[in-house]
Amino acid sequence: DVCSSDLTTDQVEYNGITWLRFTGPDNGHTLFATAPATGETVRVSIGWKIDWDAAVPMMEALKLK
Repeated sequence: DVCSSDLTTDQVEYNGITWLRFTGPDNGHTLFATAPATGETVRVSIGWKIDWDAAVPMMEALKLK
C-alpha cells in the first residue's frame, strides 16, 4: 500500500508544456498535463523498469495539441 509520503512530486517541461511528475517508491513515474487546445488532462505512465534518462526522448517526442 503506497502512502502519500512515499511519493515525490516535481514539474518538468517538454515542448512548452509543464508536466506534474509523481515518482513512486519503485521509481515509476506518472505525469499529468493539460492539453492546450482542448483543456483535457493528459496522463503518461512510465514504468519502473525504464529510468528517467531513457524516458526523456519519449517525453520530448510528445506533442500535445
